[in-house]
Amino acid sequence: MGTVATGVVELLAKRHDPETLIECGLAIRAEDGRLFDRFRNRIMIPIYNESGALIGFAGRSMIEKPDRTPKYLNSPETELFHKGNELYAINVAKAAIRSDRHAIVVEGYFDVLTAHQAGDCRVVAPMGTALTNTQARRLFSHADTVTFAFDGDKPGRSAALRASAVVLEEIRDGKTAQFLFLPEGSDPDQLIASHGLDAWNDALATAYPLSRFLTDYVKHGLDMDVPESQVRAAEKARKILTRVREATLYKQALTAQFERTIGMALPA
Repeated sequence: MGTVATGVVELLAKRHDPETLIECGLAIRAEDGRLFDRFRNRIMIPIYNESGALIGFAGRSMIEKPDRTPKYLNSPETELFHKGNELYAINVAKAAIRSDRHAIVVEGYFDVLTAHQAGDCRVVAPMGTALTNTQARRLFSHADTVTFAFDGDKPGRSAALRASAVVLEEIRDGKTAQFLFLPEGSDPDQLIASHGLDAWNDALATAYPLSRFLTDYVKHGLDMDVPESQVRAAEKARKILTRVREATLYKQALTAQFERTIGMALPA
């Protein structure tokens, strides 16, 4: 990691083809033809693929209250970097994940860095975007259990619901997904930095299975003693079950749990 102010592209252009700098995502050409830095006044976080090759960067703004500048900026899509395919720190995390058969997914780059520095090297993150099917498949290829850590506020639970839809499409029988919701306003970086690895492990122990999260979602705000509410819950459950494509036994078990919760049989 390092920091970038301005003028890097100007220096690089003295030794490299300007078009190459644009293609690899370091430079942008203005309308008047001048080159300028894509990453300006940022903490630079290198992104490596699973094999350990450098494929891009993430830049965190060093301006505390940026105006029109995003807090985080990734390299653009290039021949090497496709953010929907990559998991941050998978190159150094895969050994620990394979050893423990457990991967932990957090939301931010600094969440990953703090966890690794504290000794939990199973932690990875998407590239600042929602979980993709490719990322989910890669996680389950290395791990039997994947724990997703989210903020406990409303946006965090909305993000968890979106992630659950992807996980359902990629989960296989014998694999487990767990959801961890941290206290509102807290994240893994803050938790570990303030309270240490033991507190992080204690939090991980409170993670609960995807099936419970989905069951809570299906019945949320509904009275299962009222037929109209049962129908609404059944519709939500049906939509969830249609996403399970590869896990036959899991789908059967999840269907049975939904039926017990709702109090009625679901159509096949």
